[in-house]
Amino acid sequence: MQKRKVAGKILDAYKMGKDYVEFNFKNGSSLGLGNVRGLRRQSLIFEEIIEQDATKVNEVYIPLLNEPRKMYNGLINPNEPQSQQIYITTAGYQGTFAYDKLIETLCRVVIDPKKYFVLGGSYRIPLSCGLTAAQQIEDVVNSPTFSKSSFEREYESRWSDAPAGAAFSPSLVTSLRQVKVVELKNKLTEAQKEKGCFYAICADMAKDGSADTAVGIAKVTPGDHFFTFKFVNLLTIPSTDFLVIANTFKKLVLQYDAKMLIYDANGVGAGIRD
Repeated sequence: MQKRKVAGKILDAYKMGKDYVEFNFKNGSSLGLGNVRGLRRQSLIFEEIIEQDATKVNEVYIPLLNEPRKMYNGLINPNEPQSQQIYITTAGYQGTFAYDKLIETLCRVVIDPKKYFVLGGSYRIPLSCGLTAAQQIEDVVNSPTFSKSSFEREYESRWSDAPAGAAFSPSLVTSLRQVKVVELKNKLTEAQKEKGCFYAICADMAKDGSADTAVGIAKVTPGDHFFTFKFVNLLTIPSTDFLVIANTFKKLVLQYDAKMLIYDANGVGAGIRD
């Protein structure tokens, strides 16, 4: 690093404050961290973008790239990609900022392959080059304490389909999806019906042509100061035809005499609302 000389005194080769630090090197390059608003940079490397805050990346760091990089003669090379951004990360969870950035970059690769690219890899590359021991991989694969999803993220670069920070784990959600005995209201005898209970129907609309609309039916029991509920039926509607889906909703409402039908009317289900 380039040492600093102030008032005839040799100082440390870096500047440090309460919220920033800056390192200057002899080749003229510099590295700064902390309060960087208003500065200008020609390229950025985001190490472990999965740990970065989306607001800071979009509103603080990326605006630093507003100035193009000039060559030694002061001119700008028209053939050089400007404002270069490199994102490095371990695979994480879908639905996160890092995953969305990956999808965004993949789309840009398709549109403009000369300026964008995505590289991925698995343990097979370092294993074939002798940088990872085969025994280590076998131990991890056979370890009962190392989950399959963790192995896929850390060794296969596969993104898990559960959002980071989710209130429920995938295993818990899977266990709750198992309804052992389906309850059909119109098949219950008078002795089996619970006094005061009512039914609510919720639906997660299909987002594309290959998905199904998921429907859950809950029995709600009013209490003195609260309500309790349990799911008594789970089903899917294998169609993206809103007419078919709407008719199925109507049949379920009549079948259970449901007091509520809840679906995402502001999103994919806007056609059902209309």
